[in-house]
Formats: sequence, C-alpha cells, structure tokens
Amino acid sequence: MTTKSPIHTYTDWTKTRLDEMDASVAVLKAKVAYLQSDARAQAEATIADMKTRRDKFAAWTQKEQDMNAQAWAATEAEREAEWASFEKAVDAYLDAAEGQAEATRKTFEARVAAQQKAWRETAEKFKDGAAKFQTDRKADVDAAVAKLEKDAATAGDQLKKLNAAGGKSWAALRTALTESRHTFEKAFDEAQAAFKDNQGHEEQS
Repeated sequence: MTTKSPIHTYTDWTKTRLDEMDASVAVLKAKVAYLQSDARAQAEATIADMKTRRDKFAAWTQKEQDMNAQAWAATEAEREAEWASFEKAVDAYLDAAEGQAEATRKTFEARVAAQQKAWRETAEKFKDGAAKFQTDRKADVDAAVAKLEKDAATAGDQLKKLNAAGGKSWAALRTALTESRHTFEKAFDEAQAAFKDNQGHEEQS
C-alpha cells in the first residue's frame, strides 16, 4: 500500500499565510480603540480591507483541495497580489497608528507565533507520515524533517532576538518575517520532495 503524503502542498501553503493574516487582524482590531478619532477611522478602513483579503485566502483553501500543479501556477500571481495588498493594509494601519509602538510589537509577535505554529504542525504531519514508511525507505524523509525543525528553531531564535532588541521599524520586522517565511517554504518543499520520492519507490516495489 502506497504511503500518501500527509501534507497537501497548496492548501497548507495558503493556510500558513491565512494564519498570519488572522493573527494580524486580531491584534490590530484590539488596538483600534486606543487611537484618536481620525486615525481610528483610517485604521477601521484598513482592517476592513485586511478582512477582505483574508476571506479570499480562506476561499482558496477550499478550491485548492482539487488543484493540480498547472492550476496552482496559473493563480500564483493572483495570490501574491492579494498577499501584497494585505501587507499594504497592515502598513496603512500602522501609519495611522503612528506613535503606537505597542501595535507594531504585538503584530510582529503574533505573526512570529503564527509562523512557528505552522512549522511545528507541518513537522508533526511529516513525522506521522514518515513513520509509515519501511525503515530502509524513511531515512531521507527523517533527515528532511529534522532540517525543517532545525530551520524553524533557528528562524524563531532570530526573530525573537530581533524583537528583543527593540526599536526596529515595521519595514525591518516585515522583511525579517518574509525571510523566515521563505526559509520555511524552502524546507517544506524539500521535505515534501523527499516524501514523494519515497512514495515513488513504494509504488515501484
């Protein structure tokens, strides 16, 4: 019996972004009450925009269950555009909340937590799936998962140190989050490739 991958590449990719969106909206929505009236109106408008982008990502998680690689590639530009628009809305909120350093810090912390949670959940899924392989077939999958966990720990430590240093602009913090996200996606792809390679060996056996 062929061991299926425990990860749905497209759905899980979207879910990690969705988790960051939810974390951002939750923090920023809670901070609106502390803003002055003009800034509050602008902040509320940007939150509404964030929610619109977030809902589109949520809808994609349903569509992607049946997507193939070609369909995924065809919608990549649209997904990235929605993500960029969401990030612009976050930027606009934090501009409106100028002087509210707490909003920036809390948003960063919430997104770091969302990223780390995604890494842990992904690693556990791969571990559970790898356990079903024959012993002589799972070494490379185990190695890929171990690398994913190591990269997660390293990225998490770097983000925490950056936050502890304080005084960083949102642009700098957002860049750090982007770099961490790319590290995760690279490790994710490597683990998924190792899993599929072993799956291919099983099918030939």
